[in-house]
This record gives sequence, C-alpha cells and structure tokens, in this order.
Amino acid sequence: MPSLVAEDWGYKFSGDRTISKFIGQVEGEAALAKYCDWECRDRAEVVMSEIAGKSPSLFYVRRQKVNERFSEEEIWELILATDRDDFKLPELLQKAVKRSYPEGNRTLRLLATVRIEDGIGGLKLLDAGLVALPRGRKDGYALAVQLRLLPKSRSPIPAKSIARVQQMPFWDERHIPTTEQLKVWHTFLNVEKRIAEARQFCVPFRAHNYGSGFKIVTFEIDRNSATLDGYEENPLQVGDFRERLKQARNEDIILFDSPPGSRSSRDGETLGSIAEIEFERGMLRIKLDVDLGDRMAGGRYQLPKQGFLYFEAAGDISQIDRKKKALKMLADGRAQNPYLSEFLFDSSEARIPDKLVKLDRENLLNRNANDDQLAAVEMVLSARDLILIQGPPGTGKTTVIAEICYQIARQGGKTLIASQANLAVDNALSRLVHNPAIRALRKGKAHKVQEEGQPFLEENAIGTWLQNTATDCEQKLSQRQINVTSLQRLLADFDRFNAYSAAERAFFKEQKYLHDGKAEVEEKLTAQSAAYQLSLTAKSEIASLVDGLANLLAAPEINWESSEVSEFMPKLKPYSEGNVLVENFMANVRICVNHTIQNGGRSRPGSLSRDVRSCGVAAGVAAVVGCGESTRVGRQAKSDTPPQSRTENQ
Repeated sequence: MPSLVAEDWGYKFSGDRTISKFIGQVEGEAALAKYCDWECRDRAEVVMSEIAGKSPSLFYVRRQKVNERFSEEEIWELILATDRDDFKLPELLQKAVKRSYPEGNRTLRLLATVRIEDGIGGLKLLDAGLVALPRGRKDGYALAVQLRLLPKSRSPIPAKSIARVQQMPFWDERHIPTTEQLKVWHTFLNVEKRIAEARQFCVPFRAHNYGSGFKIVTFEIDRNSATLDGYEENPLQVGDFRERLKQARNEDIILFDSPPGSRSSRDGETLGSIAEIEFERGMLRIKLDVDLGDRMAGGRYQLPKQGFLYFEAAGDISQIDRKKKALKMLADGRAQNPYLSEFLFDSSEARIPDKLVKLDRENLLNRNANDDQLAAVEMVLSARDLILIQGPPGTGKTTVIAEICYQIARQGGKTLIASQANLAVDNALSRLVHNPAIRALRKGKAHKVQEEGQPFLEENAIGTWLQNTATDCEQKLSQRQINVTSLQRLLADFDRFNAYSAAERAFFKEQKYLHDGKAEVEEKLTAQSAAYQLSLTAKSEIASLVDGLANLLAAPEINWESSEVSEFMPKLKPYSEGNVLVENFMANVRICVNHTIQNGGRSRPGSLSRDVRSCGVAAGVAAVVGCGESTRVGRQAKSDTPPQSRTENQ
C-alpha cells in the first residue's frame, strides 16, 4: 500500500444515544453511571482521542448511501483498519475485548454524515461502537485514509478526500450474487471435499532403508493392512488402497509411531513426498523433507523401525475451506472488486474500459515485444474487470504475463500469478529474474517448484532480489563508467572543438552577410541592366532623329509641305515641349521675324517662313542633341539669312 498523507478530520457526536453506546462498548455499561450528560460527552471525546486522536490511524472509509433527509449529505462508514502487518489494537480496545468480548478482538466503527459539497463540520457521528475484527479488512468499497480525529474542531474534510471517496461505489448498491448462482458453487465444493476426504489412508510399515544420503527413504509397507485412519474397523480394500496411493504421488506423507486415530496430522512428523511406488513388492520410496534430512544427518532425529504412514488431503481440504470463505465474502458483498459477482457468473457483464492505456517501447521490460504482445499488455492494463488472452503455444503469452507484472510493479501495484500447473507460474517468474524492479515471491513447496521458480521461494527471495539488484547496479555502473571515459576523451579535445565551433559560427555569419549582399547586388544589377537597355533604345531613337535633322538642314531647298517633313516634325515635339531653352529660342526668333517685317526687310515672305521653320528645326536639334549642337545648327540657320536682314535684325 503506498504511503498516505495524514489528515485531520473534525468530528462531533450527533446525540446522547451515540455517546452512550460508544462509552458502554469501550469502557463498559458500568462506566455510564459515573458521568452526567455533559460529562459523558467530554468522556467520549477523551476516549476517542485515546483511540484515534493522538496520532494518525489507518481507517477504511466506505460510502453507505445518500442521506435521505438531506440530499447534500452522504452517510459514510469509517472502520479502523486491521489487515496491516504492523496493526496493533489500541490499548483501550484491548481492555474492552478482554472485558466484554471473550470470543475475539474488535475494532472501531463509526457511522457519520458528511457534507459532500464542502466538508464543513467534518464528521457528524450517528453511531460509534465496536465490530468484529474482519470488518477492518479492505475490500472493493473501501478507501484507505490516514486520519487523526479531532473533537470540537472546525477542520473540514478536505475537498480532495471527498472527491476520492466519491469515486468509490455505494455499499448499499453492492452487487450480491443470488442464492441460485451460489448454489452450484456450494454443491461443487461439497463434492470436492468428499473427494478429498476419500483420498486419505493409513498404512503400517515394517522396515525402512535410507542408506547414507538422507534424501530418499524406502519403506516396506503392509498393503493388506491399510486402513482409512489407522483404526482396524475402517479397513481399505487392496484395490482401493492402490488407487489412493497413486493419487497421493508427490504429496506429503506423515509418519506416526502408533496408529494416528483421531490425532491431528500436526502430531506426526512430515516425512516428505511420495517419489516412487512399487505396489506389488510393497515398497514405497519417500523423498525426504530437506529439514528432516538435515536433522537426521545431524543426529537430531531417528526414524522408528516400525510405524504408520498417513496421508490426508489436508491441503485440498484447506483450499476448499478457503473457497467457501471466499464465497461467503462474495455473498456479503465484500469482494476486492465490488463488481465481481456481476461478471463472475456472466463474463459479458464485465465493464468496458473507459480508455485504452498506451505504452512507450522504451518503458517495456522486453522492448522486442511484437505489436500483438504490446496490444495485449495495453488491453490488460486498461481492463476494469476481466480480460482473456488466447493464443497457440509459442505466441508469447508467458512474455505478456511477465510484461504485465513489470508494468503493474512500475505503477506500485501487485500481481498474483495463479495456474493449475506449477510450470506455468515458474516460467512467468523466470522472465523477471534479472529485473530488480519486481520483488517476486513464489508460494509453494520447494520440491514442487521448478528450477525457474526456486530463486523466488520464500527462503531464497531476499537473496535473489539482492543479487539481481547488485547485478543491475553493477551493469549500470559499468555503463556509466564507459560514459565517463567517453566524456573524458571529448573533454581532452574541448579547446580544439571550442575553437572550431567559434570559427564555424564566424564563417556562417560571414556567409550569411555575403549571401544577403549578393541578393542586393543582383537586384541592383537587374535594375541597372533594365535602365541600360532603355538608354540604348532611347539613344537609337535620338540618333535617328539627329540624322533626319542633319539631312533636313543640309538640303538646299526644303519643301515644308512635303509629307516627309510633316511626318518628321511631330517626332521632335516630345524633345521640345516644356524645354525652356527651346521656348525662349523660338520666342526670340519670332521677335526677330516680326522686327524684320516691320522694318521692311527685303526677304520674301516664303523665305521668312522658311527661316522661321529652320529656326524651329534648329530648336528641335538643340533639344535633341544638347546646347552645343543647338549652337552649331543655329549658326547654320543664321548663315541662310540675307545680310540686310541680319543687319536690320541687329
């Protein structure tokens, strides 16, 4: 059981009747006469403090039902736990048992209402008294809580504790099998018991021989004198005795030096188990019990020369009695699984898992488990009631069992492996030999346990676990030493690696800078290339215009009305519009022309018109090729003006 955090719960008695019953059962009815009403309450609190108030005690809390008067309350039962190995009955209860309960021990039981919303007020005790000790054992309805009960305390019940209790099923709603369901089981057990009782026999021996080994003893038996219990009035027929003897093979035989009669088998000496039968010769070989062999070898025990060999199926009968006890607990609703009676008689009633557990392979005992084996383990861990794993031999069922044990152990739980064959149990245990996380314990008689299970017998379990733990620690230490050696080799080159790492970081930083710069340069190159192509196109167009203008100006006579000129002139317009130089030049030319006309210049109107147009052409050339070219063209235009006009213009 995992360790529990101790809690303080407040309580108060709900009435005088509860107080009187509590004091009467613990201190005796005579004690009630010593106290008045208010003194009884104080005394009850003192007694409760002695039992469960000074230090935390383990209680089993069971939900009984919802309070019929107040739906916001539940009725809980608290019983002082008695199934712990370190359980010791409180001193006051020991005195009460000696005084009033000679038939056996008792434990404390409380019945209380609890506010499930907030736990305020703690426990309101409706009943307090003593019950039989078995009531203090855990079952599927009980939640273990480490408690200290405080009187007149405002300590509420913690919300987390209320939530944990409410996860448990109600006791009043427990699943109890019907009489008809149990009838078949009781009938079967009664038949089993009669069969077990029918196996017993008692046969006298006349001599024995065990040589010097103290391991095997051969008895010479009188097969014709076999009886049921050593009484001559209960003889066994030879054939019946033969069958009983065969059925008792490998079972323990008890030795008596006189007829056992009604004596218990504990009054005899356990010899060991029947190893070999030679019935026709009347010879019976017994494999001696180890302890008995040691005692005989040490001279502390000597076999009588004559006596009786007695067998009773005590183990079978004890097992049958345990089964009957289990059925009684099932009928009372005290099974560890509160739903056991539902699916024990009808497996289809087993509850479906709420969710499927998923395991990581690195957390497996056997990381080489195949997908089907892993799925089986996950399903077992997810199942709430019952699971069936079926597979032919060799499919890994034993591997799955070992993995289940390992996974449950990792969660702090326990697993019981049971089988009709010892070999199956021992095989499962053998898969856990080298894992110290599991502290396995093999129950059974040493001579019946296979070699694989021997290390886990009670007398060997501690040594096996210590050896496995030591081996595991040595393996882990060895691996860590290897890791340390590897780290030391790496540390020897640490400075070099550190310098390399720094150089690598600088290299990548510079590489990133160059990569980013390259992208920027490529972008600018693309833009410049596009601009250059546009410049080449414009240059080609301008060269064409310049050539056209040169041809136009070089012509001795220009036909300004020609289509060639009319189509060419608009091409100059984009280079002259908005150009201040051109506009000023043209304005001055017009002024010059006007002055020439006003002064009665001799130029013919057509000539003046041509001069003006020539000036326009010159302006276009200036706009196209620049000021230097414009000056040259302008001078050419002036040279075409008659001298008189130039003088008058000046």
